Amino acid sequence: MMGMDYEHQTEKLSSRSLRLYQDSVFIKRKNKDGITPWHIDGRMMPFDTSNIITFWIPLHAIPSIDDGGTGLLFINKSHSDFSLPYWNGRGTDFDDGGGEEDGDSYLYNAYENLKNRYGIENVGDDRIVDNNPGVISHYMPLDAGDCTVYNGWTMHCANGNKKNLTKRKKTRKDVNDVDDNHTTAPTFQTRYAIAISYVDSHAEVRHDIPGVGRNVNTNSARGQSKSLAFLGDAEDRANYAEWIGDNLLRTQFEHALLPDVWLPPS
Repeated sequence: MMGMDYEHQTEKLSSRSLRLYQDSVFIKRKNKDGITPWHIDGRMMPFDTSNIITFWIPLHAIPSIDDGGTGLLFINKSHSDFSLPYWNGRGTDFDDGGGEEDGDSYLYNAYENLKNRYGIENVGDDRIVDNNPGVISHYMPLDAGDCTVYNGWTMHCANGNKKNLTKRKKTRKDVNDVDDNHTTAPTFQTRYAIAISYVDSHAEVRHDIPGVGRNVNTNSARGQSKSLAFLGDAEDRANYAEWIGDNLLRTQFEHALLPDVWLPPS
């Protein structure tokens, strides 16, 4: 099972060489972890490229969204919403520079205020409501072996796991664990998934990444301006900390830890 833009993305990237950037394990603990907020993977990566593709793979069956499934939710076509990251920077609360009004600075986080933009909002701290049909897509239920594939600039999130109830088949052990309608009581399930991301091998390393080029002879390198603000999200820093110092800024990235895994047909 693939995301709707799978064919488009793979066709677009099939003519490019790709490097394995990262693999990650994502765990949503039963009856504990809330919403994974709306976010864009490309903002967390140290590359200046639009050519990123991610495979999100559940390690077990994911129930339907009505039964509490915590697979990914996508905002359709958001990978082409150029103005969101352009005008809203990192997405963290910021002062728009307009000074104070009524004694308060104007703070706004566009990534947490998507109702006006897309007509969507959170429901409490555990669920996302789609009150603008056609805006949000998902591919639940998912079986083990299914995956979703999406562009690295597609905005996505996941519902919380505080109300994720997965019904079990009744067994002899369940004889004392039934409700008034004689159905098996549901159980909470911790959700496990892995994500594997690939990046265009020709992508440049961004100039604002902390530590870029620190292990390279800088006599012939273009130096990094310490005054530059970090424009992305530092959550991914652990994924590139081991190799970012060996790459010059604004050059094609290359490292033994990031192998080429796809070469275009000759």
